[in-house]
Amino acid sequence: MGYIVANQLAQGFDMLSVLYSFYKPIFLAMLVLLGLACGHLVDTVVQMNLRPEIMAAPPRSHSVVSEPLQNTEAGLNLILQNNIFDANSRSATATMTLASKKDALAAAARADLKLIGTVVLAGRSQVLLEGNNELKFYRLGDTVPGDGTVEKILRNQVQIRNRDQSVTTLKLQEKGPLSTPATHPKAGLEGGAAGGEVKNVGENRWLISRSMGETVRDNFAAQMRLVQMQPRTQAGKIDGFVIQRIDSRSILGQLGLRIGDVVIDVNNTTLDSPEKGLQIVQQLREARRITLAVERDNQPMSFSYEIQ
Repeated sequence: MGYIVANQLAQGFDMLSVLYSFYKPIFLAMLVLLGLACGHLVDTVVQMNLRPEIMAAPPRSHSVVSEPLQNTEAGLNLILQNNIFDANSRSATATMTLASKKDALAAAARADLKLIGTVVLAGRSQVLLEGNNELKFYRLGDTVPGDGTVEKILRNQVQIRNRDQSVTTLKLQEKGPLSTPATHPKAGLEGGAAGGEVKNVGENRWLISRSMGETVRDNFAAQMRLVQMQPRTQAGKIDGFVIQRIDSRSILGQLGLRIGDVVIDVNNTTLDSPEKGLQIVQQLREARRITLAVERDNQPMSFSYEIQ
């Protein structure tokens, strides 16, 4: 028994001697581990001190959250209904809208066109139209208000080819007076219109009141539709324009002119071409004094008019 104890003690001393021989490396290793642990601790503390403070966001109320959701849903529904991501569909819709507006404007302009007069000559035919509240001359092939093209000019009408290939025909009023003589008796025409608007001062001279002159200018196209004139040709040349229809309601019907009179000259401009015949219409619209050289029953006459 004593031997066993002694043997164990001897083994214990041997182990201690072995440990003692390695205590320095073990001690150094423990110091290194301790240093690493301290360094990690210091690094953690420094990072926590330098990190910005995180504030907890206040909870959102139910109304603030629900309203954007409703708006978002409505916007998504609108996008889906209108199919705004379909480029072809969107382009076609815009094009159709613009085309519809343009077609509507063109149709309105066509409906507003009125035929005032025509001059029919080979290669030189012209037509006087009222459109967009103005008078203008057109030849074959010209574009008129409403995007139509003058296709044919006849004696009493004009044909216009529209963009959709349909044809609009404008006609002059039929010949002959449009009112009975009882409406405007001869005495009234000779002595002047009611209220002294037109006054015959003798020797084929007439005075026209300022108000009547302004009324005629404002409604000049309507006045021209009450009169129809055609060029008179002699020896292959135009030497004037024959009055073929004149309504007593028109201003010319109150100024001594008659059916069959040939207007040779207006304000010293000889009417020897269709161009001059139509251009004189514009001059009459602005003039304050008008002098006409007229042939009646093969006899020359002169008429003078003045707007007071």
